[in-house]
Amino acid sequence: MGRVVPALVLAVLASLSIASSATAKKVPECAGQVSIKKIDDSERKLRSAIVGGGGRMYVSGRSGEYDRMARLWRIDRPGAKWVLLASATGGSGGLAWRGRKLLWGVGSYDPYGIYGGPRPREADILEVNPSNGKHSVLAHRVGSANGVATLPDGSILASNSFLNSSNINRVSPRGWIERPWAEIKTPSGMVVGKYGEYMYVTSHYSVPPRISTVEIDSPDNTTTWYQPTDEERKFSYFSSITRDGNNNFFVGAIGGVWKVRPGKKACVFEISDTLGGLTFGRGSKGFQGRYLFAVGEGGGLYRISGARRAIVG
Repeated sequence: MGRVVPALVLAVLASLSIASSATAKKVPECAGQVSIKKIDDSERKLRSAIVGGGGRMYVSGRSGEYDRMARLWRIDRPGAKWVLLASATGGSGGLAWRGRKLLWGVGSYDPYGIYGGPRPREADILEVNPSNGKHSVLAHRVGSANGVATLPDGSILASNSFLNSSNINRVSPRGWIERPWAEIKTPSGMVVGKYGEYMYVTSHYSVPPRISTVEIDSPDNTTTWYQPTDEERKFSYFSSITRDGNNNFFVGAIGGVWKVRPGKKACVFEISDTLGGLTFGRGSKGFQGRYLFAVGEGGGLYRISGARRAIVG
């Protein structure tokens, strides 16, 4: 009997482990007092979004399926007319703030050849006056610039998600370009963590989807921070990423927005679109700070209420 009991215990533990693993594979819908509303719709192909002073939103993308120009719009409040601020040749990429100026990744060719050309063309980063759209080139040839972010020292990062690429380029405060600053497979969205030690990066073409970290002071130190095992969602293709004050991360993906807690548990706000840009609002006017907003390749602009409080896992 002394030998049978351990065997039974091991069998029970194994069954519990299998059940736990099976449960862990399913990434659920986000629960709690949550609502999702499409507040605008169009034929536009939208890529990135960010909110600035006065609750104004800025959105990058294309005006339609066959538009070969990158576009940048301003929307003063939900329901207001979209004001075209700037246009540029090529693909439209990420957005970030640098003081009161807006940084815009622009000019890359799509790796699938939507914009033509025998090979992908690297993007530039433009510095844009958000009031009138006047802009100048801040940096040339920084990858696809589908994600743009700023570091505390004033440096600018541009991610490169062309197929088979694996780098993030850095533009120093003096304008020097470091290629690469860090190596992550097909990086896309980027956001600095709450404590300023790590950059959290999504991998756009990773299967299953992935969030990695880059140690800002030692960018050679990169690790996979989160990767779901849910077979149903393994082709979600993570795009942009943002966070709230509690270091909860929100990721745009195919089929919805993911919320990932610091404990690496996740849930999904289901949306029938391929979500590109994500941004929290600001202030009490226009696109308000209590909401999370998302834009999609299908042309939709979505407002998520209760995102910060949504129950995960």
